[in-house]
Amino acid sequence: MGTEKSLLESIWCLYHRGAQTVIENLNLTQFQAIVSSIKSSDVPLWYFWRPGMAKWENIANVSTLQKPQAGSVRLQKPAPPPDKAPIISDDAPLDLRRSQRYSACIPLEVNFLGYILNNETVDISMGGCRLKNALPTRPMKEFEIVLKFSAKNALTLPCKSVSADETLTRIYFLPTPQLDVLREYLLFHNYPKVN
Repeated sequence: MGTEKSLLESIWCLYHRGAQTVIENLNLTQFQAIVSSIKSSDVPLWYFWRPGMAKWENIANVSTLQKPQAGSVRLQKPAPPPDKAPIISDDAPLDLRRSQRYSACIPLEVNFLGYILNNETVDISMGGCRLKNALPTRPMKEFEIVLKFSAKNALTLPCKSVSADETLTRIYFLPTPQLDVLREYLLFHNYPKVN
């Protein structure tokens, strides 16, 4: 009974209808943090599910949730509302070469050769980004960038240069737990997709 109770309280799933993406294995705190950050105009696109629910519900109904009755626990998740979606879960392997790229201008700092260079992204994915202004020379070693989501929110990522010339610098994000934060950021901002 104790295991069942902790299981019910720790598994939450979110589904974004527009991006057809599922976020699984959220605990209640993570779920509430994500839901509270969703813009009201995006609420119709978001659905949630947890064990005990027969179907996915729009997040507008999240405040009316009741804890499931002990005898009516449903542990098998139903299919997402429209179509089957790709899964993003905590233990999902990151295939960096197949990550969706988004057109996004995110201010950043490049910590490069002892200097801090201000720049911004032209496009970004879970695998890396393209910089608006090319770096003066191609970095031969790993370096860091600091993505500045807002005046108070920034994310430092280790990276290396993939390609660079006088007009273009594309960088690759090295595997790090901070990529989970980037994943959530990209998921919750409806940037246009790059083909």
